[in-house]
Amino acid sequence: QKARVNFARALYRDADIYFLDDPLSAVDIKVSNHLFEQCIKTYLKDKICILVTHQVQYLKDATKIIVLNDGEAVEQGTYSDLLLSSVSFTKLLEDIHQHGNDNAKSNDENNRLNLSEDDSDEKVLCTSLF
Repeated sequence: QKARVNFARALYRDADIYFLDDPLSAVDIKVSNHLFEQCIKTYLKDKICILVTHQVQYLKDATKIIVLNDGEAVEQGTYSDLLLSSVSFTKLLEDIHQHGNDNAKSNDENNRLNLSEDDSDEKVLCTSLF
């Protein structure tokens, strides 16, 4: 609940640029989807929104994605551009999907993916302007 209050406070500031550091991680998938659709995509649609997230289901809506490897930006582009041009991005998504399927079979908590548990060295930073 504390995360939701902090997220709401950030939205009410009416800033031009928002840096959201994994604000959807502390809520369940239904609330996460609602916050993403109503707050980030709708309320902040005319603002610059930099979203750092481990939840890859939101990458398709990003205008720009930056892939990090050991803290360095190794690739960037739109979701579709990265799917077409980046074998490592496609493999990363496949690995995450497989990791998520394995988790769903053994543990149905929250249906969320956590990249920090992924074995891959590459991470996705959804540094995005929505």
